[in-house]
Amino acid sequence: MQRIPSQSNPIVKTALNKLLPLMLSLDRVSTPQQLLEEGKNFDRLGRMAPLSVGVKKKSFFINHIECELLTPRKPKDGLLFYIHGGGYCVGSVDSHRSLVAYLAKKLNRQAIVFSYRKAPAHPFPAAINDALEVYQWVLQQGYNPNEVVFAGDSAGGGMTLSLLKRNRDLGLPQPAAACCISPWVDKTLSGTSMESNEANERILSRGKLNLFADSYCADLARDNPKISPLFGDLRGLPPTLFQVGGSEILLQDSVRTVEKIRAEGGVAELEVWDDMQHVWHYMYPLLKDARLAITNMCDFFERKLAI
Repeated sequence: MQRIPSQSNPIVKTALNKLLPLMLSLDRVSTPQQLLEEGKNFDRLGRMAPLSVGVKKKSFFINHIECELLTPRKPKDGLLFYIHGGGYCVGSVDSHRSLVAYLAKKLNRQAIVFSYRKAPAHPFPAAINDALEVYQWVLQQGYNPNEVVFAGDSAGGGMTLSLLKRNRDLGLPQPAAACCISPWVDKTLSGTSMESNEANERILSRGKLNLFADSYCADLARDNPKISPLFGDLRGLPPTLFQVGGSEILLQDSVRTVEKIRAEGGVAELEVWDDMQHVWHYMYPLLKDARLAITNMCDFFERKLAI
């Protein structure tokens, strides 16, 4: 584990910690209609964020799946395959366009992001099936899997692991590497940080995660390894970087997953960023630690792509 001290301006951090609960809190949501409205708010917030200069977007559909290809100027060969977060219930191309465009520019490669089907209207396995369909499309376009990297945040981080496992089980070629940002890999909420970091968390809560889990899992057990990849076989996955905030209740999801991957003979790196909230990368226009974490991610990818 590598602990990384915060380098952000304390005044900016304090202001964001006060603002984030007002923008993103879902504790008041209890019905599908309210969840839909919060999803619209999340998308609206994403559309307000800037698109990196020089990055062009191309919108298209793969069957029912809305996709967007983000291309920086003179990109290298390869692709960043990004799975957005949002508890399997909210989030979209709109909510994550700015972040993924910034990642594409920093990595200097094309990036694809897509809007998978959401719970509760579409519980498991709709989302992971959509992710698999998009990855199969990527392979069909001729992208060399040795030049592809995966990344995802929160629920998208959990889906990143699930997709890597699905690729392995289906015999599909794996990407060169992956990064899981603040991943949610345990729907049973059994990590000790659920309690130890409760007072420090500004974005998530047990109530919010229970709402998401109930919507996504439907009648299936939360410890089903296809739903909670922490409880499954994690052998045979590509090198994976985990980045998690030291203040978030999902901290132990990353810690336990890295320990398990290593115990099963795999390669995993863990960065714990002190004082950071859930998916702080999203605040890259304002937060120095977000930009530094993205730089670390891109450096990790470059090392693995060079092999």
